[in-house]
Amino acid sequence: HPIRVGLLPERTSESLEKRISDNYVHIEFTNTKGGTVLGIDIDQDATKLTEGDFVAGSGVIYLVGSLMLDFEKVRCFAEIDLATLDGEGYLELLD
Repeated sequence: HPIRVGLLPERTSESLEKRISDNYVHIEFTNTKGGTVLGIDIDQDATKLTEGDFVAGSGVIYLVGSLMLDFEKVRCFAEIDLATLDGEGYLELLD
């Protein structure tokens, strides 16, 4: 599903890097009615940042994290282009 990273006060790759280091990122699923913003607890071990350059704002990173959604624990997988801070993502129900 199409996603975009929710960042305040500024939407930059360096701001995203800070949020990742704080272990919490907002991801917006843009193809839902009105958009759905979810707060993701980042799994640092499963997340892959090596293909991205946060200072240059280039490359692609892979975020993995968990959250509660409608009283169910789910895992979020997101591929994010650092140039646009948009990408693709999906949720997986955990047991």
